[in-house]
Amino acid sequence: EAEKLAYAFFAELLGRRVRAVAIAGNHDHPRRIQALGPLVEKLGIRFCHFVGDDSVFEIDEARIAVLPWVPEHKLLDAESLMGATADRAADYSERMSLIVDQLCSGFT
Repeated sequence: EAEKLAYAFFAELLGRRVRAVAIAGNHDHPRRIQALGPLVEKLGIRFCHFVGDDSVFEIDEARIAVLPWVPEHKLLDAESLMGATADRAADYSERMSLIVDQLCSGFT
């Protein structure tokens, strides 16, 4: 039901010629979102599924930084991809803040 609603919403955006960015959440399997990417990109929708080098991009005049859901057990991988370093004893929130800071470092 949730996917049906989401696709109906994306169809509405397409009809209005509105581009969109969708970010994987805690109930979305990243590989499934990745598989849909090439299809939905032709419709003006960008699906973001992993944290990585393509997590900051531009659409029209907007510069966008995305942070898909990062499970706590995957946090180390996300930090190393973004070049962030953290005290391993720091809690999840503090470590995620470092990643957000890294993503937004080029923003004015």
